[in-house]
Amino acid sequence: MSDSSYIVRDQIVNGKPREIQEPNKRLKPIHNKVKKLLAQVLTPSYLYSSKRFCSYKDNATSHNANDNCLTVDIFSFYQNTQQCYLKSSLIHFFKMSGDVADVLANILCYNGHIPTGSPSSQIAAYWAYKHTFDKINSLSVARNITFSLYVDDMTFSSSEKIDDDFYRKVSGLLKTVGLSIKNTKTKAFGKYEDKHITGIVLPSGSNIPRVANCKRKSLFEQLNSDVLFLKDMRSIAGRVNQINYVENDLFCPNLKSKVKKHLKRTELFTLLFFIMCRKNPLLTINSFDLWFKNYLK
Repeated sequence: MSDSSYIVRDQIVNGKPREIQEPNKRLKPIHNKVKKLLAQVLTPSYLYSSKRFCSYKDNATSHNANDNCLTVDIFSFYQNTQQCYLKSSLIHFFKMSGDVADVLANILCYNGHIPTGSPSSQIAAYWAYKHTFDKINSLSVARNITFSLYVDDMTFSSSEKIDDDFYRKVSGLLKTVGLSIKNTKTKAFGKYEDKHITGIVLPSGSNIPRVANCKRKSLFEQLNSDVLFLKDMRSIAGRVNQINYVENDLFCPNLKSKVKKHLKRTELFTLLFFIMCRKNPLLTINSFDLWFKNYLK
């Protein structure tokens, strides 16, 4: 659809600016509805995104049993997912007539491709190239290689080393539909190496996943900040919960309860401060902080 149906903005993602195309208030409920309907359709076991009871953690741990691993990232997946492939899949897999498929594909796309900020983008992009992903899965099965897909991250693992010929064939299958591999993100991991898969580390010689050390470091740097506002505490609480989800609640057991307690205290502090500011506009945060500490005693 046209620009008028989307809110287009730049957003910093992993330190880099990225254009986000978000459907407007009128269009977004339609995208949400399509997402919910497509989520009810049975998909292959290799798909872990946009699927109930599946997550990035499940995607990573599905490769626990294999020694060798290869991770591959599709270059600018949403921007390169063409509307014509989505239309073709709607006709083939969902038996829609050509005109209906054309209308729905147009509703779900932005200027001829999948938008980067839509709730339906993950599952729509998968269905657009289901034929190709099925071929990659068949190629993997024929070589006793485990294949998993999480949005644009493809992971392959095997008890044997994955050779260059397999990589070239996967790349060739993607090229036939206008997609390509981001070579800088292609990583191979051997038997005695920690495997990094969709933000999760599978340590060599262990079946317990963990988050990358850089995420731990970033969390503790945030915890050591001089000033922590309500949004900071909510961010910290979310990150602590995420790490504990990945590491089966083995990460700093006492930290989770302390952060939760401090978050509730910060929420109470913020609420009372704004209430009292309305009664006394000259109130300073320092004087309120002294009062709040006495209030909690």
